[in-house]
Amino acid sequence: MNLDTIVSPFAHIHYALSKRRERQMGYRLVLHGLPPHWIPATMIFDMAPVWKRFGLDAIGVNYFTIGAVKSGLSTRYDADSAYYQSWFGGYIVQFPNPREWTLHDHFELGVADQKNWLKLYGVENPFVEVQNGSVKNRGAIKVSEFRGKLYEGNIWSNTDAGEAKPFLLPYMMAGMANLFTFDNPNVKITGSGFIPKWHEDEPLAPFQKILLKGYMAFVPLNPSTTVMLYANACEFTDRHGRNVDTFEKIAKELRRLMESVTIEKL
Repeated sequence: MNLDTIVSPFAHIHYALSKRRERQMGYRLVLHGLPPHWIPATMIFDMAPVWKRFGLDAIGVNYFTIGAVKSGLSTRYDADSAYYQSWFGGYIVQFPNPREWTLHDHFELGVADQKNWLKLYGVENPFVEVQNGSVKNRGAIKVSEFRGKLYEGNIWSNTDAGEAKPFLLPYMMAGMANLFTFDNPNVKITGSGFIPKWHEDEPLAPFQKILLKGYMAFVPLNPSTTVMLYANACEFTDRHGRNVDTFEKIAKELRRLMESVTIEKL
């Protein structure tokens, strides 16, 4: 019996709890029109415990996908791919009291999420920080029948590829593979597809700091509930002095994907 099968019952429990949180939100996100460069499925994750752990008083659900699996590994971990370190997804989030949500409030949710992810991969002190002066208002965006604001900006972050081998990582990633298949049973993926094996000849240093470049859209649904969409590529300089900017390659695709998201009322 492989690890993915062993973890499956626990993944089912997590899935049920996340769906319960989704019902509490009163809405859900559907990620449409995924090109073949992305895993054709959506992972759903209850973010309330993560945000609480980072001192944020919010509840919500995360929906996301990452780069497609090629040769047994997601292109999220392939520094030669345009989808290296890319995310596409969104949160449905509620703060306990209706108020005006600032840009800082929204970015803090994503920063906490990224730090939590990096910790899973063995980054002891994750560095995740919005690049000063990088955030630009790109105007209005319409998602389903809702209207919001679109921003472009950059976040400094470690990568999730390094020499550490956390004991729990294979179990967590087997759970992630299960969650993708719950959404789309036709997806053939295992937890090993999310565990890069860093080697000395890798173009980037272990857990190297890079610039995540992308879009964030804030779409209010009611006074206490909003949708926060995100989609990013990255920019980095590798150990051979080569500068790579994948945002230049896929920015139009990322924006198109965000505009294709459906917000469904439950």
